[in-house]
Amino acid sequence: MGAFKKLETHLLERTEELQRRKEQGAKIVGFIPGFSPEELIHASGAIPLGLIRGGDSNAIGTSATYMTRFVDTFCRAQVGYRMSGEEPLYQLPDLVIIPAVDDNFRALSDVLVQVSGVEIFRLGTPHEKSDMAIDYYTEMLVLLKAKLEEIVGKEIENSKLRESIDQYNKMRNVLNDLSMTRKYAGPPITGKEFAIINHASFVGDITTVTRLSESFLDELKNKKGQEGKPRILLIASTLAMGDYKVIDLLEEAGADVVFEETCEGTRQYWEAVEPNGDLIAALADKYLRRRTPPPPFFHPPENRYEFMVEKIKEFKIDGIVWYELLYRESYETELFHFSRKLERDMDIPLVVLQSEYSASDDASFKTRIEAFIESVKGRK
Repeated sequence: MGAFKKLETHLLERTEELQRRKEQGAKIVGFIPGFSPEELIHASGAIPLGLIRGGDSNAIGTSATYMTRFVDTFCRAQVGYRMSGEEPLYQLPDLVIIPAVDDNFRALSDVLVQVSGVEIFRLGTPHEKSDMAIDYYTEMLVLLKAKLEEIVGKEIENSKLRESIDQYNKMRNVLNDLSMTRKYAGPPITGKEFAIINHASFVGDITTVTRLSESFLDELKNKKGQEGKPRILLIASTLAMGDYKVIDLLEEAGADVVFEETCEGTRQYWEAVEPNGDLIAALADKYLRRRTPPPPFFHPPENRYEFMVEKIKEFKIDGIVWYELLYRESYETELFHFSRKLERDMDIPLVVLQSEYSASDDASFKTRIEAFIESVKGRK
C-alpha cells in the first residue's frame, strides 16, 4: 500500500482512535485554523483537532435552528456538525478555540456558547501587524496558554513547547515541498491529493501525517504527470475537508490545480516558527507578523495582492478560480478590487463561483468550469 493510501486509512480510523483516547482520559482541543497555534495545544499534552469539515448541505440545514442564515456558510456548517450529532469528531472537544477575526466567527462562538455546551476560548485577533497589535495578540496567547494549562491540569513546559514547534515546522516543510512539486510542468501530485494531505495535517496524528507525507514525497520523485494542462490558481474563502467539488470538476475538465490560497482548511505552511528567545512571542511572530499571505481583512491589503501576483508568475498560472462561500464579506470586498487590479496588471482570466454547500451548485459549477477551462485552453 502506498503512502497516500495509508494516510487515507489513518484518517478513516482517526475518529475511533480519538474516541478511545478520550475515554482513557485524554483532553481534546478543537480549533478553527488560521490563528490558533496548534503547537501550544500539542505541548500541553492535549490533542489538537482542526474543525475544518464542510461541503455538507445537511449541516447547513441543521444550523438554521440555531442561527440566522446571513452568516458565512462555513461557520453555519460548524454549528450544524456540532448540533446534529452526526459528525463524531465535533462531539469530542473539551475546549474549542475560535479566532475572533470577523462577525461570522463572532457569531459562531456566540451560538456555540449558548447551545452546544462546549467551552469556547475566543482568541482576539488584530487586523494589522503593528507593534501594538502584536503585543495584544501575544497577550491573547498567554491567556490561551493559561486556559490550556487549566484544561490539562499541568503547566506547559518550555522544553515541550520547543519540541512541538520543531514537529510542526517539520510538517510544514514537507507540505511546502509537496506543494512545490506542482511548480513545474507535469505535476506528479493532483490538487485534490494535496488538499487531502493538508486536511490530514489538522485532523491526524502529527507524527503519523508527517512520516507518511515524507514517504509520499519520496514516491513522487520518479513520477510525472501529464504536461500541457491548464494551470489553475484556486483562491477560496474556505476550502474545507470534504468540500472537493470545485477541485474535482476542475480536474475532470482537464486542468491542474497547482496552487491554492484559502483560509480555514488550508494550512499556512510558507512560514515556520522561529523558536528564538520567548516561545510565545515566536508563535505570535509566525501567526500574525509574518503570516504569508495575510488574509483579506488585514490592512494594508497590498501585501496580499503582491503575494498572489508572485505566485501567478512562479507557478505559471493560466487561469484563476475564485471560490467564495456565501456571506463572507471580506472576500466579496477583496474580489471587487482584486479583479480590477488583475485586469490592469496581468492578462489572466478569472471565474467566480459562489456556494452555500447546496446540491444545486453541481450542475451550474460543472457548466461554468468546463466553459472556463475550454476558454483557457483556447488562449494557450
